[in-house]
Amino acid sequence: MKTRSPEAVRKEFAALFLVAVLVAGPAVMLLWGRAGAADGPGAVQEPPSAVAIPPEGARWDVELDENDASHLLGLFLASLSGGEGPGADAAPVCEEPLSAVVFVTVYAEGEAPLRVMAREESLVGSMLSAAGQVVARLGRPPDASALRVRVDVLREARPFAAEQRVTFAHRRFGPTLSAEAALSPDAWREPDRRMWRLDALSFVNDAPGSRYALACPRGLTPTGEPTLARLLRAARLAGEYLVRVQDETGRFLTYWDPVGGLPGGCETVTDQAAAAGALAALADVRRKTEHVRACYDAVSRLMQSTHMDADNPTRAFTRRQEACRLAYELEASAHVLEALCRYRHVARRTEPDAWIAALAEFLLFMQRDDGLFELQYDADRGARTTPPDWLDRPEPQAKAALALALA
Repeated sequence: MKTRSPEAVRKEFAALFLVAVLVAGPAVMLLWGRAGAADGPGAVQEPPSAVAIPPEGARWDVELDENDASHLLGLFLASLSGGEGPGADAAPVCEEPLSAVVFVTVYAEGEAPLRVMAREESLVGSMLSAAGQVVARLGRPPDASALRVRVDVLREARPFAAEQRVTFAHRRFGPTLSAEAALSPDAWREPDRRMWRLDALSFVNDAPGSRYALACPRGLTPTGEPTLARLLRAARLAGEYLVRVQDETGRFLTYWDPVGGLPGGCETVTDQAAAAGALAALADVRRKTEHVRACYDAVSRLMQSTHMDADNPTRAFTRRQEACRLAYELEASAHVLEALCRYRHVARRTEPDAWIAALAEFLLFMQRDDGLFELQYDADRGARTTPPDWLDRPEPQAKAALALALA
């Protein structure tokens, strides 16, 4: 019999493990029979829900459109305070006896996420059960108007085989998932510990307290034909997110670990400037005071990395960015100049004019006679150069040209 090599096994199951990671939260809850994530402050500790682990190869034929998902969200939110939920009749799929496993995760500002699991005869029954569990875990009805809610409805559950566990170990996902399930770091290695890969239909409400659902697939999915309305809505949601993740210093949070619930990532001048410029551009389409204010806080912080050129006081440049991704003085300065220009336009203020003129003067100084820009600036020698391996990179050239056009 032909034996498959470890490399062949890794290739065969590469996609499988990507799915496993994307559904890490629900996967852990199901495979180890744990029904809850971290509880919020003052939460009452309850034993895990006695939801039976589904049989191997279990499948549930669940298809929900936005109206179905919105109906379930509305029912859940209303049930938290003892209400009856939406007046419209539920779609047939919500009442069908599917017995599908449903995970509901509740997020509230300043509190840890709370996750419950339900498996009633119908999806409506599961949402009512989930609402009851949330109230019981908290010891009180929460303020539904402040909650973001995520719902994951399982459509397929298959156990890991021994070969899949080997590849899983190489990827070092085990300790993370064990921690998510409140188990010891090596619990996933136990032979009798069953591990599952899942396919879930997921959605969230589009704002705190909202009953309207947004599809939230685990992984990438086609979105259909873009329309102006859909693009504007996506831009609005992105802008609201940027405002939420900005701290009091003007810094945008660049990464959030969805498993550990901790901020991380690497801060860069270019990313911060791009976020500030995006908020200003959004405010130019539909003016919102909080977007303009967030942009002001961000560009004010960015100026800490920008300095007047000692060789020529009419020029200013932004320091080279070396963390995470190298961006020489030209590109870093161009990002900051673009953000300043966009802020000046939407805020209708003249305070940034001096810095805009100085940064633009620096970009012009970096431009050669043939139109290309040098990327690197040695302030001590007043010399401009471009490393050989950067000669054919168009991104810094395009960014500098755009910034000058805006100035």
